[in-house]
Amino acid sequence: MTAAAEHAGRFALPGLSWPVAALQAAAGVALSAVLFLLLLRLFRARLPGTARPPRSVLDLGARALLLYFAAFLASGLLFGLLSGAKDSARARDVELGLVLTTLVNAALIAGVLAYGRLRLGLRPRDLGLAAPRPAGLFFAVLAVIAAWPAFHGASLVNAKLVELYGWEPFQEVIQSLLDDPGLRSNPLVLLGIVVLIPLLEEILFRGLVQRALRAVLGPAPAIAAASLVFAVVHDVQSSLPVFFVGAALGIVCEATGSVLAAAFAHSAFNGFMVACILAFSA
Repeated sequence: MTAAAEHAGRFALPGLSWPVAALQAAAGVALSAVLFLLLLRLFRARLPGTARPPRSVLDLGARALLLYFAAFLASGLLFGLLSGAKDSARARDVELGLVLTTLVNAALIAGVLAYGRLRLGLRPRDLGLAAPRPAGLFFAVLAVIAAWPAFHGASLVNAKLVELYGWEPFQEVIQSLLDDPGLRSNPLVLLGIVVLIPLLEEILFRGLVQRALRAVLGPAPAIAAASLVFAVVHDVQSSLPVFFVGAALGIVCEATGSVLAAAFAHSAFNGFMVACILAFSA
C-alpha cells in the first residue's frame, strides 16, 4: 500500500518545490473528492449502505484498539529479539515481520470477535462481515482508482516532509522488495502483502474501529477518525497518503455495508503497488 510515497520521492522530488507539491496535493484531493461524489451518485441505487451499528460495537472497538496497540508493542519487542542485526539479514527480517504481524493480528481479531459473539451477542453482519454484492465489488475497484489522485498528491507532500526532517526515505519492506529478488519471488511474502494483511487490517480498522465510531458518530467523522488511526500505525514515510487511502476504504465499507468489499479494494491497491515494484525492479 505504501510504495507510492517512495516512488514519488524517487521520481518527482528533484526540483519539486513546496508550493508545487502542495498545489498538486490539493488538486489531487479535490479530483478524488469529485470522483467519489460521482461514484456514490452513480451507484446510489445499487449499494445498501450501512445502518447505525448497535452501541455494543463501541465497547468491542475500544477493546480491539487497546489490544492492537499492546500487541503492536509486544510484537515489536519480540521482533527486535529475533531479527538479524546486519543488512544481509534484511530479507529474513521482512519475512519474520510479516509472519509476526499476520499471526498477532489474526489472534487478536479472533479473540475480539469471539468476545463480541459470546459476551455481547454481536453477529458477523453487525461488524460488516457479510459477502458484498457484485456491484459493491465493482464500486470497490473504482474507488481505488478514484483515490489515486489524492494518494499521489499526498505522497509528494509526505516525501517532502521525509526529506525535510531527514527521515529514512524508504520503508524497510519496500526497500527489501526493491533490493532482494528472492523476496520478490517469495509467494508467502506476496500472499501476506496482497491478501492476508489487507483482510486483517480491514476487519480491525473498518470492521471494528470504524464501526465502533459509527455507533456514536455520523459516517464522515467515523471514517475520518478511523483513517487517522490507520495512518498513525503506519510509518512516517507514508502516513499522509495512507490516510487518504484509509478514507477511501472507509467510504467503500460505509457505502457497501461490507468490510469484505473494503478488503477487496485494499488487496487490489496493494497488488497494484507490488506490481509497480516488480516492474520497477525488472
